[in-house]
Amino acid sequence: MFTMTKTISTSDIGFDQKIRYSSLIEILQDVSNFQYENMEVADYFSENGLGVLVVYRQVDIYRLPEYNERVGVATGVSELKSIYAFRSTGVVDSCGELLVSSYVAGAFVDMNKGKPCRITAEATATIPIDEPIGAPPMSRKVEIPNSAPEIYEPLRVRKGYLDFNNHVNNAKYFDIAQDVLRDGEYFNRLRVEYKAQAPLGAWLQPAVYRTSDSVTVALRNFDDESIVYCIIEYSNFDASSVPKASDGVKESVSSGTPLSDTKKSKSKGK
Repeated sequence: MFTMTKTISTSDIGFDQKIRYSSLIEILQDVSNFQYENMEVADYFSENGLGVLVVYRQVDIYRLPEYNERVGVATGVSELKSIYAFRSTGVVDSCGELLVSSYVAGAFVDMNKGKPCRITAEATATIPIDEPIGAPPMSRKVEIPNSAPEIYEPLRVRKGYLDFNNHVNNAKYFDIAQDVLRDGEYFNRLRVEYKAQAPLGAWLQPAVYRTSDSVTVALRNFDDESIVYCIIEYSNFDASSVPKASDGVKESVSSGTPLSDTKKSKSKGK
C-alpha cells in the first residue's frame, strides 16, 4: 500500500473552511498517480503506449477534512480483472479515523488507438494487491432518473480544464457540477461514471435530475445530446458507522511522504 500525508490548504477549501469535492478528487487522483509512477508496471505501460483511464469512482465521506488539518492518504490496487484494475483509497485523520474512502474502476487503454486492451500476465504479476478500504462499492453503473431534467446553460471546455491526456481532468467535472447544486445542499456519497472524453472546445450542457434523496448531473454535449461525457450522482448514506482503517492506512499519517515533497512526472495513469 502506498501512503502519503497532506495538509489541507486554502487552495483546497470552500467558504465553509472544508475541502471542496473537486479538491478531494484531486488528492485521490494524485496519490493514485504517485503510486503508479513508483510501480514496476509503469515502465511497461510507457514503453507500450498504454494508460489507465478511470471509468467509475465512488467516494464515501464520513467527515470532510477541514482547513489546516493534516491527513494521511493510502491507496492500493485491490483487484485485477481482464481489462480493468480496481483501486481503493482512504483518507484518515491524525488519530487514524477514516474520513473518506474511494473506490475506482480503471480500464487499460492503448493510448495511441484509444481502445481498451489487455496487459500481459507478466506485467499483471508485478502489480501488488492490497486489501480494500471502506465499505463495498455500489454498482459501477450510474443510472439517470426517469424524469424531466433541469437544463442549464452550456459552457465551453477551456485549456485550464485539460490534463496531460488532453481531455477534461476528472476532478474538473465536479467544479462544473458544483454550480448546479443549491445552497445548503450537502451529500456524503459521490458516484461518477466517466463515459466519454471531453476535448478542448467542446460545449458541455448540464442536465440535472432531482429526486427526494439524490441529485444526478449528466454533463452532455450541447450539439448532440446522445454524447454524455460523465454522470455524477450526489446522495447520502448513513455515515454513523465508520469502517475501521487498517494499520497500513493509519501509518500513513506518521510515515507518509507529504504531497508537496513528491515530484510528479507526466505519466499516463490515474
